[in-house]
Amino acid sequence: MSLMEGAGEWEPTVQSGPGEVSPWVYAYRGGRWSVATAPAADKSAQPAVLLVHGQPGSGHLWGALPDHLSRFGGVYSYDRPGWGANRSDPGDLILNAECLCSVAEGLGGPVVVVGYSYGAAVALEALSLGCAAIAALVLVAPAANALAIGPLDRAFEPPWIARVTGRAAVLAAVGRLPARASRILFAAHSLAVESGTLREDLSRLRASPVAGVPIAVVAGLADRTVPPSSVSLLASATGAEPVRWSDTSGHLLPLRRPRLVAQAVASVIRGIAR
Repeated sequence: MSLMEGAGEWEPTVQSGPGEVSPWVYAYRGGRWSVATAPAADKSAQPAVLLVHGQPGSGHLWGALPDHLSRFGGVYSYDRPGWGANRSDPGDLILNAECLCSVAEGLGGPVVVVGYSYGAAVALEALSLGCAAIAALVLVAPAANALAIGPLDRAFEPPWIARVTGRAAVLAAVGRLPARASRILFAAHSLAVESGTLREDLSRLRASPVAGVPIAVVAGLADRTVPPSSVSLLASATGAEPVRWSDTSGHLLPLRRPRLVAQAVASVIRGIAR
């Protein structure tokens, strides 16, 4: 799929008809991602799992994690606004949360949301907005409070960077640049837009327990992007299960320890059953 497909302003819903979802929403099918045109048949009577990527990133960058999750009720992912094949305008945390909720509701049933890094903040914001489709959260290396703002975020924070990258992205959109340069510019612009609102968004993010919604947290003690102190504070604020720590893993936890993430998903699904 070309990065240029699906251009246009983002709409509040990704559903285009009963059982249909956007071409930047993906279902995991036996070792590969495919465009999800309709929810897969529920073979296990368990909730589906929806993966939310961080920044930079896309809906395909999950390594072996989908294989470890395939025993559940279906595994889905999507490109957040401005990333991957989703060429809609990037935006703040609320826009991302509304997009997540729309994707989750489009899957037609309760979902366990796995939010990685900034994707964890998106998941928490969607929960605070009252997204009824979310049955549980698994927050992986969560960048969801002000302590998680790192050097890359600060480097892209000045508003002028978003203006400059935005102009460059316009040139990329009309096909005046090579494909590789276009992908880099689109990603840089999305990162600049999100970084520009990140400090305010994470400072106001309401991370608190929600009745009936189990929350699990998985993190690495060797994470140099999101410090363990930030993770501990977040877990305490959300009333999450005790953090599942990996002694040796850094920020790329979904790629390095997919089995640990899958164990956390199994734990919250047991919580739903209870």
